[in-house]
Amino acid sequence: MTRRCLEQLKDMSLRDHFTVYVSQDTDDSQVRAVADAAGFVSEVLVHSHRPPRNSFERGGLAKISEHFRKALEAVFTNRAHSHAVIVEDDLLLSPDFLKLFWSTAWLLEQDASLWCVSAWNDQVRWSVPQAVWETLRHSVDFVM
Repeated sequence: MTRRCLEQLKDMSLRDHFTVYVSQDTDDSQVRAVADAAGFVSEVLVHSHRPPRNSFERGGLAKISEHFRKALEAVFTNRAHSHAVIVEDDLLLSPDFLKLFWSTAWLLEQDASLWCVSAWNDQVRWSVPQAVWETLRHSVDFVM
């Protein structure tokens, strides 16, 4: 999945304006090889985790939360970036995906009440009839 995700990002417009990291929980040599082969990944971040202390920490939600915490700490604290775009490797990205974040970053700088811009909406597609969806999609394509 990491290969597919990086292939989607490879030719996107504005990609050169972003520092790309791959973040993983264990040092998987295959993931590292895919990141190296992509040719634009700055660094593979590897996170180690302390043993779980209770049943909550053994669960999947706690592991995901810990992974995101460590990845965000690496990007914001250790590498001093002011913004980050997080992409999970199982997502399909639209060609204008990075353009959305590039063109909305100023909102985060101008309005302290905002803390993120999101490209994720799992409700829109399935709650709208096909005919309306086609119209909305064209409208969004035009606006973007």
